[in-house]
Amino acid sequence: MAQIENTVTVACSPETLFEYVTQPAKWHEWHPNSLSAVYPQPLDKVGLGFDEVIAVQALPGLPLRLKRDIQYRVTDYEKNKLWAVVGEGKDSRIRIHYEFEPHDDGCLFRRHLSYELVGWVRWLRPLLERNNRVGSRRALENLVSRF
Repeated sequence: MAQIENTVTVACSPETLFEYVTQPAKWHEWHPNSLSAVYPQPLDKVGLGFDEVIAVQALPGLPLRLKRDIQYRVTDYEKNKLWAVVGEGKDSRIRIHYEFEPHDDGCLFRRHLSYELVGWVRWLRPLLERNNRVGSRRALENLVSRF
Protein backbone atom coordinates (compact mmCIF):
# COMPACT_ATOMS: atom_id res chain seq x y z
CA MET A 1 0.00 0.00 0.00
CA ALA A 2 1.40 3.41 -0.98
CA GLN A 3 1.37 6.12 1.66
CA ILE A 4 1.80 9.86 1.33
CA GLU A 5 1.75 12.28 4.23
CA ASN A 6 1.95 16.06 3.96
CA THR A 7 1.81 18.70 6.65
CA VAL A 8 1.34 22.42 6.17
CA THR A 9 0.38 25.46 8.22
CA VAL A 10 -2.64 27.30 6.83
CA ALA A 11 -3.38 30.89 7.89
CA CYS A 12 -6.86 30.27 9.28
CA SER A 13 -8.48 28.62 12.26
CA PRO A 14 -8.85 24.83 12.46
CA GLU A 15 -12.63 25.41 12.36
CA THR A 16 -12.44 27.34 9.08
CA LEU A 17 -10.14 24.83 7.42
CA PHE A 18 -12.14 21.85 8.70
CA GLU A 19 -15.35 23.33 7.27
CA TYR A 20 -13.70 23.82 3.89
CA VAL A 21 -11.73 20.60 3.34
CA THR A 22 -14.44 18.26 4.62
CA GLN A 23 -16.71 19.35 1.76
CA PRO A 24 -15.65 17.05 -1.11
CA ALA A 25 -17.60 19.19 -3.61
CA LYS A 26 -14.89 21.83 -3.01
CA TRP A 27 -11.91 19.47 -3.42
CA HIS A 28 -11.61 20.35 -7.11
CA GLU A 29 -10.88 23.94 -6.03
CA TRP A 30 -7.61 22.91 -4.37
CA HIS A 31 -6.72 19.32 -5.31
CA PRO A 32 -5.48 18.85 -8.90
CA ASN A 33 -6.78 15.25 -9.20
CA SER A 34 -10.34 15.94 -8.06
CA LEU A 35 -12.90 16.64 -10.78
CA SER A 36 -16.18 16.56 -8.85
CA ALA A 37 -17.98 15.08 -5.86
CA VAL A 38 -21.61 14.45 -5.03
CA TYR A 39 -23.14 13.96 -1.59
CA PRO A 40 -26.66 14.53 -0.27
CA GLN A 41 -25.88 15.88 3.21
CA PRO A 42 -23.09 17.26 5.40
CA LEU A 43 -20.51 14.54 6.02
CA ASP A 44 -20.52 14.98 9.78
CA LYS A 45 -21.14 11.41 10.96
CA VAL A 46 -19.30 8.12 10.66
CA GLY A 47 -20.89 5.97 7.98
CA LEU A 48 -22.08 8.76 5.67
CA GLY A 49 -20.92 8.44 2.10
CA PHE A 50 -20.19 10.33 -1.11
CA ASP A 51 -18.93 9.77 -4.64
CA GLU A 52 -15.97 11.52 -6.24
CA VAL A 53 -14.62 11.56 -9.79
CA ILE A 54 -10.84 11.80 -9.99
CA ALA A 55 -8.39 11.98 -12.87
CA VAL A 56 -4.77 10.98 -12.43
CA GLN A 57 -2.05 11.60 -14.98
CA ALA A 58 -0.06 8.38 -15.30
CA LEU A 59 2.61 9.57 -17.73
CA PRO A 60 4.14 12.99 -17.05
CA GLY A 61 3.98 15.31 -20.03
CA LEU A 62 1.24 13.37 -21.82
CA PRO A 63 -2.42 14.44 -21.83
CA LEU A 64 -3.65 10.91 -20.98
CA ARG A 65 -5.42 10.90 -17.61
CA LEU A 66 -7.02 7.94 -15.89
CA LYS A 67 -10.54 8.97 -14.85
CA ARG A 68 -12.02 7.02 -11.95
CA ASP A 69 -15.21 7.00 -9.87
CA ILE A 70 -14.58 6.46 -6.17
CA GLN A 71 -17.24 5.72 -3.52
CA TYR A 72 -16.26 6.88 -0.03
CA ARG A 73 -17.63 6.64 3.48
CA VAL A 74 -16.64 8.57 6.59
CA THR A 75 -14.75 6.39 9.09
CA ASP A 76 -13.64 8.97 11.67
CA TYR A 77 -15.15 12.29 12.65
CA GLU A 78 -14.17 14.66 15.43
CA LYS A 79 -15.32 18.16 14.58
CA ASN A 80 -12.46 20.58 13.88
CA LYS A 81 -9.84 17.94 14.82
CA LEU A 82 -10.09 14.80 12.69
CA TRP A 83 -11.86 13.56 9.57
CA ALA A 84 -11.15 10.35 7.67
CA VAL A 85 -12.72 8.42 4.82
CA VAL A 86 -12.18 5.15 3.00
CA GLY A 87 -12.95 4.84 -0.67
CA GLU A 88 -13.13 2.17 -3.29
CA GLY A 89 -13.12 2.24 -7.06
CA LYS A 90 -12.94 -0.51 -9.63
CA ASP A 91 -9.14 -0.73 -9.35
CA SER A 92 -8.22 1.08 -6.15
CA ARG A 93 -8.78 1.32 -2.42
CA ILE A 94 -8.13 4.68 -0.77
CA ARG A 95 -7.92 6.09 2.75
CA ILE A 96 -7.71 9.83 3.37
CA HIS A 97 -7.07 11.09 6.90
CA TYR A 98 -7.08 14.78 7.90
CA GLU A 99 -5.87 16.18 11.22
CA PHE A 100 -6.25 19.80 12.38
CA GLU A 101 -4.30 21.48 15.21
CA PRO A 102 -4.24 25.10 16.36
CA HIS A 103 -0.89 26.71 15.59
CA ASP A 104 0.64 30.14 16.20
CA ASP A 105 0.25 30.97 12.50
CA GLY A 106 -3.19 29.40 12.04
CA CYS A 107 -3.90 25.69 11.60
CA LEU A 108 -1.42 22.86 11.35
CA PHE A 109 -3.02 20.55 8.77
CA ARG A 110 -1.92 16.96 8.25
CA ARG A 111 -3.15 15.02 5.22
CA HIS A 112 -2.39 11.32 5.02
CA LEU A 113 -3.27 9.42 1.86
CA SER A 114 -2.88 5.67 1.52
CA TYR A 115 -3.99 3.67 -1.46
CA GLU A 116 -3.74 0.26 -3.02
CA LEU A 117 -4.03 -0.43 -6.73
CA VAL A 118 -5.51 -3.68 -8.06
CA GLY A 119 -5.91 -5.17 -11.51
CA TRP A 120 -3.92 -3.93 -14.48
CA VAL A 121 -3.50 -0.45 -12.95
CA ARG A 122 -1.11 -1.84 -10.35
CA TRP A 123 1.54 -2.01 -13.10
CA LEU A 124 1.38 1.78 -13.28
CA ARG A 125 2.06 2.18 -9.56
CA PRO A 126 5.55 3.76 -9.88
CA LEU A 127 4.25 6.39 -12.30
CA LEU A 128 1.02 7.01 -10.38
CA GLU A 129 2.83 7.22 -7.06
CA ARG A 130 5.13 9.94 -8.38
CA ASN A 131 2.13 11.87 -9.70
CA ASN A 132 0.23 11.40 -6.45
CA ARG A 133 3.16 12.74 -4.41
CA VAL A 134 3.44 15.81 -6.64
CA GLY A 135 -0.36 16.29 -6.64
CA SER A 136 -0.57 15.98 -2.85
CA ARG A 137 2.12 18.62 -2.35
CA ARG A 138 0.45 20.91 -4.88
CA ALA A 139 -2.92 20.43 -3.18
CA LEU A 140 -1.58 21.65 0.14
CA GLU A 141 0.22 24.55 -1.53
CA ASN A 142 -3.13 25.46 -3.10
CA LEU A 143 -4.80 25.39 0.32
CA VAL A 144 -2.17 27.73 1.74
CA SER A 145 -2.71 30.18 -1.12
CA ARG A 146 -6.52 30.13 -0.62
CA PHE A 147 -6.30 31.43 2.95
